[in-house]
Amino acid sequence: MLKLAGTLLDVHDDIGLHLFRELIPEGERQKLAAGVELFSPEELQVVSDHRFGAIFHDSSDPAVPPRRSFLMQTPAHTKLSALYFAKVASDRVFPDPVRNAIAAQLSHGMEVHGTTPEEVLDGVKAAEFREWADQHGEWAPGDNFIDCSLFDAPEAPEVEKYAFSKLASGGMRKFVLPVETADQVLASVGAVLSKTAMDDLGLDADELRKAASAVKYAAEAFEIEVPEALVKMASVDERPREDVVDLLSSRLAYVNADKRETRASQIKTAMAKVLEETKPAALVAKIALLDSACGIGEKEYRKGCARPFDVVFQDGRKVADESVALLESVGGMEHVKEILGEKVAEEFKKAPKATFEKQSKELKHLLLHAHG
Repeated sequence: MLKLAGTLLDVHDDIGLHLFRELIPEGERQKLAAGVELFSPEELQVVSDHRFGAIFHDSSDPAVPPRRSFLMQTPAHTKLSALYFAKVASDRVFPDPVRNAIAAQLSHGMEVHGTTPEEVLDGVKAAEFREWADQHGEWAPGDNFIDCSLFDAPEAPEVEKYAFSKLASGGMRKFVLPVETADQVLASVGAVLSKTAMDDLGLDADELRKAASAVKYAAEAFEIEVPEALVKMASVDERPREDVVDLLSSRLAYVNADKRETRASQIKTAMAKVLEETKPAALVAKIALLDSACGIGEKEYRKGCARPFDVVFQDGRKVADESVALLESVGGMEHVKEILGEKVAEEFKKAPKATFEKQSKELKHLLLHAHG
């Protein structure tokens, strides 16, 4: 079965806009962003189905809400959706029939908005895009409804087999530190802890810290003892794995009483599967999807249910101190201005720690994990 939980598909999944920065040249970002309104989940719910390139649902489990992706509300939305789709499709996220159906929908959306694949994508990707749409055949409005239970997932893309990846020279993506098996994780632990790790892996200090964090999570998922040196090297703001397990397990108390009584076993199984995720950011996304399926939302969060980000990350004093130092570094202030606006950036210059502490958990997350 095609499983998409926690998978980044379009800009609404792109926490921190990492992929946006990778896909859009710096000189074009402001112009494109001016035509793209990022909708909240509530706002997306009222957009018509035909405005999406794909609506994923699972006929084997009707209780799971459909996931609508690749918005085509405006010409700018359609262009951005095509750029994201071309990237995730090239990473083999979708089986070929699903890929082709989405390409046909987006191709029709471009036509409606008066553009073409050649105007949106570079030559090779535009040719691929047209080939996928042609393989699907004639466009039909209902073809954006995709039953995930009918398709086997393709082989895991490279990005899921490694702890870390980065763009290398020539625009190629470099993958390091394999984590698919227990033996690979053990080898990756040794590689990260090597005194020559940065030179051997071609990573800078911050990249090595992020890679170490992913390796640590992978080791915990395989129940491999994590060396203290790796714990220290990894990101300081992640919760210990046992705390994550406890916080996730406690969510059952916030599930609607009817669902809790009739589907407790199913929900516990789903929680266990979510905990198989080894990358912190992806784990946050999977918990958010689980909450949506279980009916956990703002009401429950206000009652004390930990938000998805707070299940995985902790906002300790040490984190705040190190975060402010990071944001005050070269390039950090431009990042603050980009996320929070010029007025708050000026406040940050005068009182960085107090200004940082005033921000919501979500904004703190965006500031820290989009920087760099």
